[in-house]
Amino acid sequence: VGSIREFELWAYELYQYVDNTPEYMYKSRARKALAAYMEEQGEASDFVFLDIAALGPNGGEPINPRIIIQLYRSLLPKTCENFLTLAEDSYTGAPFHRVTNKAWIQSGAVGEESIY
Repeated sequence: VGSIREFELWAYELYQYVDNTPEYMYKSRARKALAAYMEEQGEASDFVFLDIAALGPNGGEPINPRIIIQLYRSLLPKTCENFLTLAEDSYTGAPFHRVTNKAWIQSGAVGEESIY
């Protein structure tokens, strides 16, 4: 796991490969592939989008990544329903209290009320 730049460096060091593909082409391909995958999943899964606001590395320029979470409704219907309800109603402005570099993020309580 790593960034595209780390992958490019690895490819160059190992194979002297240089990719000259413009960045916009990667983004376009990724959007099309994601849309096709989501369509393919049909009724088996839901997808939740979390739009994040954060400062870049070392407190630099703000970044606004979108995290896409696939909910496997066909395997865990109640858990997915609960998470979908939380994501739709409660996570606006909820802070992350743990961020692990290149791994995972964790957010805590999202309000005074329980969904149960």
